[in-house]
Amino acid sequence: MSGRGPRELHRQLNKQITSARDSAEVLKVASESMHQFDHVNFATTLHRLGRLRKVEHRHDTIAQICAAASRK
Repeated sequence: MSGRGPRELHRQLNKQITSARDSAEVLKVASESMHQFDHVNFATTLHRLGRLRKVEHRHDTIAQICAAASRK
């Protein structure tokens, strides 16, 4: 991801999260990029997971997302 700094990176991550077609894709983005997330990316991820109709959540991954968000 190229851009002009952290703000652009966070916007790009949010675009990836919001364009994900299913929970597996959201979780993939989170797993690969969580170390770069800001508070908005964490909130967007959890909100997107909650909005998806068909949910194939991996509870351990969601717990990791929540734990990482609480450390930010």
